[in-house]
Amino acid sequence: MHPKAALVALAACSALTLGACTSTVGGAEPSAQSSSADEAENRPTLGGDAAAVALVQSAIATSDALEAVHFVLRTTGAIDRLQVVGAEGNLTVKPRTAASGTATVKAGGHTPAKFVLIDDTMYADIGGKGFVAHRTGDSFYDVAALFSPTDGIPDILRHLQSAAVAGEGQIDGIATTRIAGTAPAADIAELAGVRTAHGATSPQTPVTIWIQKDAPHHVVRISGVPQSAAEVEVTLSKWGEKVSVTAPSARPMPTGAATATPPGVSGKPKKN
Repeated sequence: MHPKAALVALAACSALTLGACTSTVGGAEPSAQSSSADEAENRPTLGGDAAAVALVQSAIATSDALEAVHFVLRTTGAIDRLQVVGAEGNLTVKPRTAASGTATVKAGGHTPAKFVLIDDTMYADIGGKGFVAHRTGDSFYDVAALFSPTDGIPDILRHLQSAAVAGEGQIDGIATTRIAGTAPAADIAELAGVRTAHGATSPQTPVTIWIQKDAPHHVVRISGVPQSAAEVEVTLSKWGEKVSVTAPSARPMPTGAATATPPGVSGKPKKN
């Protein structure tokens, strides 16, 4: 997995749509976009002990500036509406979103798939049957949301609650500081392409974030519990290393079905 309606269903339809001192970010200067969004949603900003908050603030700045990253997504347990069980690929965030990689989807069991996101078009090949083109990049697994300022990891960092330093560790040879806190369960599920509820309507759930110990403080891994006995984990590496992405040869999606929800599958609700 360490990159939103149903990848799996599309395959079936041959049309994939794939401690003690506390502080807050009050002293920081968030962007006008995030500030206005927080105001509209009435969502709490980052809070916790001073050391944790300072490190997370640095990670926010680094995440906001990120141009490219390699990701691995892993999920365990039963997660409502989950279609992408796991994924791995490369995501270009700036100047224009693009991505490519592989995934395991719920299509007749756990089926391997390939995906390419470029020019706001998602191409997906489930089970080696050839790529199908879809009009929008978030038609199944919204890989671009991983570093979206409103949906992804930067958003979770900005609204992390009860942040505290919980230890240190090595991930893939990188020294990290482990930060424990809570975040809305829906925000964690969203990292795997699932959107159910958001903001005040979603309960707080445990989340752990491993942040590079030394500057520039990249997020190396984030893991959370979107619902009981389930986990979403994203591991990140190769920050700033862009991989060339080109559109594959593909057949177009059937007319009128580019963003349609396949029969029997609930559409992804809009974020409040």
